Amino acid sequence: MKCVQVARLELPIGLDSLRAFHDFVARETLQAGLPEPDAGLFDIAALEVFTNIVRHTKGLPDHAMVKVSAYCTAQEFVLEVVHPGEAFTPPKHLPAAELADFPEGGFGLSIIHQACDRVTYTHGHGVNTVRLGRNIRP
Repeated sequence: MKCVQVARLELPIGLDSLRAFHDFVARETLQAGLPEPDAGLFDIAALEVFTNIVRHTKGLPDHAMVKVSAYCTAQEFVLEVVHPGEAFTPPKHLPAAELADFPEGGFGLSIIHQACDRVTYTHGHGVNTVRLGRNIRP
């Protein structure tokens, strides 16, 4: 496991940035030593976060950027996604992700929470921060 420094990426908020975001997350989870399927599930959760930002963030300024940081400790891989916009407050209780209950979409937050060991959302001064954590299992 190589967790020497924080890796950073800054991208325009838009679907055109999805590939670069995915490549960054995949590279960093691999470098952190997350095994499959943990790395794949984490990647899905991270992509859900990014697409939620693109599709649902209110109050995005023109040409807004997302700042992504990845780092790990001996116990956890962490991805931090920071972007401008109005505050996002997730529901206190997420419904079970039963595909039959949703005609199209609507279960991204459940996927994020099931694929990660820790998820936090914070907002301050017009900036949202989503922090995803996945335990590194020996």
